[in-house]
Amino acid sequence: MEKYLGSQDPGSSEPSPNLIWLLQLAAADLQQTTVRAGQEIWPEGRPNPPVIHLTAGWAARYRTLPGGGRQIVRFLLPGDVAGLHSQFFGAAISALQAVTNVSLVEIRPGRLREAIEQAPELGYEIGLLAAREKRDLEDHLLVMGQDSGLGKVAFLLTALFRRGNRAGLVSGSLLPFPLTQRHVGGALGLSVVHVNRMLQQLQSDGLVRLKRGRLELLDERRLAAVGHVPDRPDDR
Repeated sequence: MEKYLGSQDPGSSEPSPNLIWLLQLAAADLQQTTVRAGQEIWPEGRPNPPVIHLTAGWAARYRTLPGGGRQIVRFLLPGDVAGLHSQFFGAAISALQAVTNVSLVEIRPGRLREAIEQAPELGYEIGLLAAREKRDLEDHLLVMGQDSGLGKVAFLLTALFRRGNRAGLVSGSLLPFPLTQRHVGGALGLSVVHVNRMLQQLQSDGLVRLKRGRLELLDERRLAAVGHVPDRPDDR
């Protein structure tokens, strides 16, 4: 199958099929595996972790402070890729843990520099994904530093719903939502008590409904406004 440089809208925050295809083409080894909910996929600082392509389930990337404080930096949904940055640094810059039972493909791309020399479009796709993640992290950082607790929770719910929609997980206005209030707090720097209060507020305002592991967006436009979510065409 012929692949083309920039095969996906550069604005999209998801890894392109072209990137996954090129990584698998360059792989010295491919392995399909499953990880149970709550288990660590790799620890922070692990030497030479593989690139992983998540094919089912949810996972979380996080960093820890010496005192044990944990910050979730990104949730992974089906179709996402993790571990590319580590190919340049030689060690995992964040830990990765399964939130639910997950299925993933481990991709060991051998000598990445040689792979890029042989297929320059691989370098472009890696740079594009890095640029998207930088944009997403800056959006998240802005909300973390400047928004209210209600805005932070609204931002995260809107962003995850839109990512879930692009991943084909949304049916109507419903997204399977396996995250606990502790997960949400860990991503936003909020206590579980504060997260609970903000979720209750969003539900009483008629913006969302959370029940039995499902998130229903009742008014996405208003929720996005509360969370100051940038309105980008590629995010829908």
